[in-house]
Amino acid sequence: MTERSRQEHILVFLSVVLEPSPPLRSMLVPQLSEYIKSGSSSYLECLDAASNIVNTWNSAEKALFVNSHPRIGQVSGLSSLSAAEQAAQKTPENVLQRLNTLNNAYENKFPKLRFITFVNGRTRAEIVPEIEHLLTLTNGTQEFGTERWNTELQRDLDAIWLIAKARTEAANLR
Repeated sequence: MTERSRQEHILVFLSVVLEPSPPLRSMLVPQLSEYIKSGSSSYLECLDAASNIVNTWNSAEKALFVNSHPRIGQVSGLSSLSAAEQAAQKTPENVLQRLNTLNNAYENKFPKLRFITFVNGRTRAEIVPEIEHLLTLTNGTQEFGTERWNTELQRDLDAIWLIAKARTEAANLR
């Protein structure tokens, strides 16, 4: 495999495990291509490098990246991988409605963020208490850039990387 085809292959891989999005294409991929030129040797190392790059971004850029991930319980507009993961378990309509309500509450409490969690085989119904608990940890809206908001931003990012690594390992790409 030539270096160029290797780079293209890794960049396609990232679009699959991280959800295709404008921030991925316009911000992460160009920065990561420099890392890839230096000789990344595995997909997991590539994900670690991507995580390190995103951690250097400002809060607004990180939030844009977080918001490119689908909402928990979303059933349309998903990447093929997300759709396949979510189709594995049929979710009752009342749970989807509750998740929609909780997603709205979360996004009101943490403006510019989206609730993301590493599902890891749990049903959507099993995620409901996690969001409910998180919403009780703070009172009122957490303004952009406050300590609690930044803590939540980092929790979201950590979940994104856990999801990406699990997808990578499930596909036996190391």
